[in-house]
Amino acid sequence: MLGKLRKCRTSRPASLSSSCFLLASFTIGSSQEAERTTTSTTTVTNTWSAGVTLPDRYECDTYDCAKYNPWEWEVKNFTNATRICGNARSAIAEGFTASAPETCRTHYAAGTTYETCRADYCQMYEDAVATVVHLDGPGYYDSLCEPFLYFNQSLCETDYRDAEVFCDCLCPMMALFEPTSECEEEVMQFLMLGRRSPELAMLYPMSSDCAEDLCSWLELIADPNPAEIPETSFGVPNACHVNGLPFRLERCERMMTTVTSEYLDYDPCPWQTPSSEDDVLECSDATTHIVSILEADSWVVCADHDYRWTCPSNYPVMCAGLHCDGSTDHCCQTSVSRCDEEERMCPPMLMVDVPEWHGLLTPAATIKRLTSTTVDPLQAVEEEGTSTTPETIVEWVDSLPLAIVIGVGLGCFIICAGSLVFYIFREHFRFVSNSLVGAPKMLQVVWADPVHIWKASPHPDEYPKLPPMKTAEEIRQERLDLEANAGLKKAVEAAYLRGRRSLCTHWPCPALLEEETLLSAMETVKTRSLDLHGENPILFTRAKSWLVTLRAERDLSRAVHEAEPCLKTVGAWKNIPAPPGVPWLSTMGGQQQEGQVRSEAWGKVEALSVAIRTAKESGAEEPLIKSSSILLAELIARQRELPQDRCVLDPDGEGIKLLPQGHVRALKGDTGQSYLYHEETRVAGEVDEPPPPKEILDDVNVDAKRPICADFAKGGNVVGEGHVLGDIKSPRLGTLFESASSDERNEQPDNMCAMLPPVQT
Repeated sequence: MLGKLRKCRTSRPASLSSSCFLLASFTIGSSQEAERTTTSTTTVTNTWSAGVTLPDRYECDTYDCAKYNPWEWEVKNFTNATRICGNARSAIAEGFTASAPETCRTHYAAGTTYETCRADYCQMYEDAVATVVHLDGPGYYDSLCEPFLYFNQSLCETDYRDAEVFCDCLCPMMALFEPTSECEEEVMQFLMLGRRSPELAMLYPMSSDCAEDLCSWLELIADPNPAEIPETSFGVPNACHVNGLPFRLERCERMMTTVTSEYLDYDPCPWQTPSSEDDVLECSDATTHIVSILEADSWVVCADHDYRWTCPSNYPVMCAGLHCDGSTDHCCQTSVSRCDEEERMCPPMLMVDVPEWHGLLTPAATIKRLTSTTVDPLQAVEEEGTSTTPETIVEWVDSLPLAIVIGVGLGCFIICAGSLVFYIFREHFRFVSNSLVGAPKMLQVVWADPVHIWKASPHPDEYPKLPPMKTAEEIRQERLDLEANAGLKKAVEAAYLRGRRSLCTHWPCPALLEEETLLSAMETVKTRSLDLHGENPILFTRAKSWLVTLRAERDLSRAVHEAEPCLKTVGAWKNIPAPPGVPWLSTMGGQQQEGQVRSEAWGKVEALSVAIRTAKESGAEEPLIKSSSILLAELIARQRELPQDRCVLDPDGEGIKLLPQGHVRALKGDTGQSYLYHEETRVAGEVDEPPPPKEILDDVNVDAKRPICADFAKGGNVVGEGHVLGDIKSPRLGTLFESASSDERNEQPDNMCAMLPPVQT
């Protein structure tokens, strides 16, 4: 206990077993109101003094039973204040918070009870208060640790409901909580630290994945009418059912998630704030619906939308009992008095400000005081002026309820009638009693063999067969499977948060962290043969789509990077410097080298065309495809001549198209009929076989400028020479460049494409 001001008064009668004195004038209704009330240090005045009794509070030496009154605390912004507050939080996170789950599971496995759980829970916060208070107060370090100041260890060990829920419910059921190690740490730190204030919730948030693990656990243990009772050694404690823990999975996940791509406001009791509109019911999936008291069926709409979230403003109170929508949901009423039970409570384990941390009476403490037989001082004062004149018998009887008078009279009649019957038939009763319990009967009992008489009848040992116990290795493998599934889901979400497109817009494009993580997660799931398990097929489809888009954009960026330098070589003459004084292009070596350079440049142009087509099919970024298409059009526009053996006419009459890479057009030497020839497989098609589908043909049109094949530009002739390969005639097609004279070639400028447009059609 920190200081004498935190001790509760103990000068009351011994019959009051509560740690602090409870006032008789406080009613259950006011207790419900007090539960919704949070005490702010800015609204409490210093008019209160020790010894003043308030109807809704414990009687302590301070206003809220803390070490000092709320208005007396003073923050000390020393240079080391943030560090000291951080040490206090670290002690909570690394002490009881970290060790409690394993300790609870150990006691469960041994079949014992964690007797010191509540004392350890309260000592954790007591140590935090001692750390953040400066020199025994009233100064304290860092406003971030202010929520820890409003604490009383003696009340914590007897009355704090959050300590009761953790030690009497969550700890005994910890064996059913099976999250990943990261989520277990995140959930425990949020329950002990993050929920205490919005600032702490940002330091210790609850992600959607960990909220799902927590809510799946609460769904097992908190449902008062479960469809399937969890298999536990001791059963589910009653504390799990009476403290308002959320057990609807979707509703719980929405309540508990405080961070997705951004921080969310934490509100564990959304039903306490009704909708802003009359006759508008909000469901847990964030949908709103209009209801009417004249149409009873309209109120069941939330049964298909994860149940009710908030009530309409004209029915603002959500009741505690599940008496609506077929006894599956909470009812909305105009006031608390119209509820069958009471108003729906806020879960103490999830509340930001638990009322008793601020000295407010709990409902249990109120009931305990109301059922006490000790006369309250206020009641004694009220009775001081009453008359002490004794009532007459007639007045006393008249004051009794009619039912009591009738009951007493009927009892007297039965006793008198029974006595009369016994007196009349007393000889008969004596004979019957001797026959039943007389000396012969007693002697027969004495002589009887008690073992033979009272021996239990044989019963076959028939017990239901239990499933085989899982080995440690099976449990470990199941946990690894869960971690693999969770890792794949997290990797896919991270990849799509990075973006669906615009993943690789320029070269070089290094491997993305999300790409490596996703590939590793997919490999892990495949290795464990989980690719067809649960939602993994959908996740694999999304992952492959994202990877295909990324690779298409990376290939397109590389193709653009490699094709851009070709702007200087495509369609240009004298790409290879000629030796001094030698007519370079007129020599066989010059022509071969120039042809090789232009062939390599044209290969990069075709690679760019294929990359653009693949990017379109893969759903790559439109601006990247557009800029790449502009570059491709520029390269084609600068091309002086197209390969004759690749040119075909567009089936729709839209000019010339190019066959895909690896396909050429050949002519039969004897008839001049054309056919298609695959260079890699060395397989020829049928004569006059139509060209491939238009979708895979390369477009060479640049607005109104349409390049044409070289032989056609020269003389309108599309029939070229060829030579025989085996029994198949493969082409050796000429170009316009080959037909030009050496003088004409040498007179061409170095950058002919930059000066002259392609041939107009």
